[in-house]
Amino acid sequence: LGSIGLSMIFPKKNKFWSRKSQWSFEKGEGIKVEDEGNIKISAAFSSGTKFINTNKFVSADISCKFSGLEVYFDNAVMAEDKAVLNLNISYSGVELYIPRNWHVENRTNVFLGGVEVENRANTVYTNTLILTGYVSLSGVEIHYI
Repeated sequence: LGSIGLSMIFPKKNKFWSRKSQWSFEKGEGIKVEDEGNIKISAAFSSGTKFINTNKFVSADISCKFSGLEVYFDNAVMAEDKAVLNLNISYSGVELYIPRNWHVENRTNVFLGGVEVENRANTVYTNTLILTGYVSLSGVEIHYI
């Protein structure tokens, strides 16, 4: 009984369950621009709005975990006829605002989520945005503006 009482008063510190290592998630959000055409956006445990303003848009990587994110592409001009948007979305909601003259080609892998296109216009498409990557337990909405 004495050893049980002392172990309750002075518990052993287990490395696996220490407070320092128990919750080690990457927090924060941001935009990293490698060059004017390749953009990386990340959000974790947050919400935000991002605006893509470039005349040489080639590709973008969006990583969103446990977050809500709005990304506006209305001021982006593609460098070529096609651009790639790589998504890595988990437990999040992402809204993409795309110009009306862009055609969206969905090539994502979806698990218990969805990619929904709203306000689809019957206009002539000049450029194509190709969606790739993974969407799990999340929703991606595409709005034409």
